[in-house]
Amino acid sequence: MRIAKYVSLFLISAMLSSTVLGVAFGATVKYTDASAAYKNGIYYDKLMNVELTGDLRADIVNIAISQIGYCEGDNVSHLGGEYEGKKDYTEYGRWYTKNVLSWLTYSSWCAVFVSWCARVANVPDNVITNAINAKPGTNEVRHFRNLAAVYERKSPDYKLDYVPLPGDLIFFDWDKKFNTWDHVGIVIDVVDDIVFTVEGNSGNGVNLRTYRLNEMVIRAYGVPKYASDSKYGNIYGPGHKHEWTVVKHSTCDQKGTKKCKTCGQTGVMFELGHQYWIWGDVHRDEDKPKYMHVDKQPTCTDPGQKSFHCIRCGHKDKIEPIAATGHNYVEASRTESTCSKTGKITYVCKNDSKHTKTEDLPIGTHVATDWITVKPATYYEEGLEQKQCKYCSIKMDERITPILVDTTAPTGTVTVGGHTTGGFNSNPTVDVTVNKAPEVKIEAKDSGIGIDKVYYSVTSTPFNMDQVKAITNWQPGSSYTPNADGTYYVYAKLVDKAGNIAYLSSVGITLDTVLPIVSGLENGKTYCADVHFTVNEAVKVVVNSAAIGINADGEYVLFGTAGYTVEIMDMAGNSLSYKVQVNSKHTAGTPVVTVDPTCTKMGTKVTKCTVCSHTIKTESIKALGHDNGEWSTTKQATCTESGTRIRSCTICDAVLETVTEPAQGHIKSGWTLVESATCTKNGKEEIYCMTCSQTVEERVIFATGHIVGGWETQIAQTCTTDGLMAKHCVVCNEMLESEVLPKTGHVHSEWTTESSPTCTEDGKRIRKCKACDEVLEEIITEKLGHNYVNSKCEVCGSTSPVLIVTFSASAVAIILLIVTYDITNRRKINKNRPKSKQY
Repeated sequence: MRIAKYVSLFLISAMLSSTVLGVAFGATVKYTDASAAYKNGIYYDKLMNVELTGDLRADIVNIAISQIGYCEGDNVSHLGGEYEGKKDYTEYGRWYTKNVLSWLTYSSWCAVFVSWCARVANVPDNVITNAINAKPGTNEVRHFRNLAAVYERKSPDYKLDYVPLPGDLIFFDWDKKFNTWDHVGIVIDVVDDIVFTVEGNSGNGVNLRTYRLNEMVIRAYGVPKYASDSKYGNIYGPGHKHEWTVVKHSTCDQKGTKKCKTCGQTGVMFELGHQYWIWGDVHRDEDKPKYMHVDKQPTCTDPGQKSFHCIRCGHKDKIEPIAATGHNYVEASRTESTCSKTGKITYVCKNDSKHTKTEDLPIGTHVATDWITVKPATYYEEGLEQKQCKYCSIKMDERITPILVDTTAPTGTVTVGGHTTGGFNSNPTVDVTVNKAPEVKIEAKDSGIGIDKVYYSVTSTPFNMDQVKAITNWQPGSSYTPNADGTYYVYAKLVDKAGNIAYLSSVGITLDTVLPIVSGLENGKTYCADVHFTVNEAVKVVVNSAAIGINADGEYVLFGTAGYTVEIMDMAGNSLSYKVQVNSKHTAGTPVVTVDPTCTKMGTKVTKCTVCSHTIKTESIKALGHDNGEWSTTKQATCTESGTRIRSCTICDAVLETVTEPAQGHIKSGWTLVESATCTKNGKEEIYCMTCSQTVEERVIFATGHIVGGWETQIAQTCTTDGLMAKHCVVCNEMLESEVLPKTGHVHSEWTTESSPTCTEDGKRIRKCKACDEVLEEIITEKLGHNYVNSKCEVCGSTSPVLIVTFSASAVAIILLIVTYDITNRRKINKNRPKSKQY
């Protein structure tokens, strides 16, 4: 919902702008509200020389062209446009802040420049709105609204097929990701595939720019709803749209010429202007230095030079000197002074090695060396040290060194299975896996007065240093041999004669004497097909003296006709050996009957391999045939059915012959009631056989007919469904007649408020049925929007995102009137009303 006070703000702004910017068709612009600084500048004079034609496209283009070269300033004294500043102070921002949005102050101003040009050119604000953001949309405060069309690039491979006209807007997206609208300008001409634009806030000023029509930085072209498109001032002549061809191309500082293909009219094309950086990639003046060229490199003694180069013609601009670097001397060599000879330092310039200088060092005195050991101290006798002159070797000082004290812990190694470790590791890995118990040897050394004792201790899990120091069951000795399968860690404690202690650790030791487990392979056996076998922990498998790779699943195959010797070894060295014979086919034995034949079915016999019992061949045996037996009765004759006698096979009991005996006939009873008659259904009597109880004769007892009762309600009617009433038979309760009771329909209650609208949420009012409580109607009451007073909403207390706009008493009255009217009418709007058109 658009807040009513913002609508009022723009109505007031429009009225203010109509008094500030007084223009007349066929006359020069009268910009009566210009700042003093702007009135005293050249761009005010250029603006006053523009003649408004009444053609809105031509007028906004000519207004924009008049401001080319205007520069933003650093404060309000620079609004004339001739000071090259960088802090967004412009006449256009001053006008917008004063006449449109008082909280705008001075900020990014490309959209503000377009708005200013539109107002000065007398373009109505429903054609080009007052906007502060370079984006088309519906936001009344920020965006360009009511554009007739927006031709937008949707993706990197999308091609803009629209050729813009002078007076159209052009939008940019500098990072080419198509998720933002960074910049806006005014199209002033299109020649071939080049579009000419005038843009505010471009290079810290108003500048003429050129782009390819489909250059990637162009996000979209916007077409305003100009009322008159019959002619375009200096751009297009009256009567038709010119189709220009280039007669002479423009250069940086010379105008070009063009000619219309249709009418032959000629026209002038703008100078391109010198371009010192690329306007598809860089759009801020502070980025210029990355395109500055060094024309001459400075040396130690001579200054250099740098300048901007036009990327089209090479013209140099803003030529600046580069100061000479000066000599940068560094030390290259040094000869030290001695007690009898002067020294020298040689310096060379890092920038130019031809430049050198030297510096003498004064003759020195005796320079003492560090302490030199003349006689080393031992653990039993003092030593002697001297200082001598490093140049003449004269003795300069002497001192006695005390008898050594042994404070150094001993060192040593632990060796097991060829692995030797020194020092202590609290997280050793199992490096040694064997199938025979290895001997663990401990060697101790001491750089002091010698080793006193060596101890060892064995654990099943690794210990850290604190755990090792806490061991109490140290065993004296320098060797150990495990005696059972498992994992071992050996720790050593070394003690020297001075009482210094060191701890050592071994690698992990795993003793494994268990053979690998092999499945699917039997030593000495002969196989008549490929042999698949598995090994649970093999690290080496050798077949006929050739090692084969270890399979992750431990499965292996022997195939073909050959004898195989298979050797298998695990990580500990435990090994197994198998010798097997593998044949490529089976050896047939004597056929054996597996299914005996019967009278009617064939039997089966098979031939199997004598080596592996595999079935090689299956054969059929001929059926035996039947043997007739004696006659026997299988079914006695009854009143209505005949009996049978049969003769069967003596072998399989199959029936071979059947003889039928005739039925005996019924013995009748008298009439007997079987089923009584009802209202709608006949009854029945019958005569039956006294031998087999079968019905012989039957006759009908006719139905009695219904006895009709009175009307009764079956289903009660509701608001939305019909009811039912009916008559039934008093004897059998069958429904005989029915009649529909029509639904009663809803009974509307009064309107009730389910939720009231707030600043940010819609409200809702509903009507229900008095009988069934169903919701029959609802009306969505649009959210009210914030009513900010002194930056705070009077309704919900939220803080305004913008500065407070102060209104006069008459303006407040207009706002209250519009707000009251808007709220009253908003309650009548159905929730399904069509939304505003989006661009």
